[in-house]
Amino acid sequence: MLCKKLSPYLPCPEVFVTPPLTISHQVALCLYKIASCAEYRVVGDVFGVHKSTVHKYFHLVINAILQLRAEYLYFPKLEEAKTIAIAFQKITNIPNIIGAIDGTHIPILPPSDGYQDYVNRKGWPSIVMQAVVDNNYIFRDVSIKFPGSTHDATVFRESGLYKYSSQMIPNYYTDVNGMQTPMMLIGDPAYPLLPWLMKPYTGHLEPEEESFNCYLSSGRIVVENAFDSSLVFEDPLGNGTQITLDDGDSL
Repeated sequence: MLCKKLSPYLPCPEVFVTPPLTISHQVALCLYKIASCAEYRVVGDVFGVHKSTVHKYFHLVINAILQLRAEYLYFPKLEEAKTIAIAFQKITNIPNIIGAIDGTHIPILPPSDGYQDYVNRKGWPSIVMQAVVDNNYIFRDVSIKFPGSTHDATVFRESGLYKYSSQMIPNYYTDVNGMQTPMMLIGDPAYPLLPWLMKPYTGHLEPEEESFNCYLSSGRIVVENAFDSSLVFEDPLGNGTQITLDDGDSL
């Protein structure tokens, strides 16, 4: 299916002097690279091609995949959002939740210029990824453009989600004890409290507030699970250590 979807965006034989790899070969090579995080040379050895060939087709396939983003990465429309909200309410007892938002860190080999900007609070270089995930662990929105030292709140305020929230989040309200409650996302304390973004209570909490936080946390866990906190990556600096991801805040 993936090969069929990508074939219109991948090179045809007449583009090259020598025949290109088959579509399935190109896609397999790219998926192996993504899954293993191996060097181009290692991937080339596995597939019997030169590392420069791996580099070329890896970027061609990635660019082709990006052409499909509108088909697979989109915010739910009203009817689908209602279905998602019902599922979240069964988990949290809170109405009109349509997604959970959080940030994670993608390990990178940083540029020498501005290296410190990429070092996150855990001490290794990364790019921050902000994502919204629904009840089925499906990514609904992704923003990846800031270096690892950037705070989640800054990433959020510079994201398309924040700037175009009125266009992305369905305009639908549910009456809760006489109060009109809009559709909303849920996030951790790093995010601002907005009409369409709910966060936990902080500071000295009353029992009711602690109870609310527990229910809210039961919904936020979907985004942490989607990031998969059990993954382990080789250190992008290549010094022989490993980066273990924990608490869903690094990937």
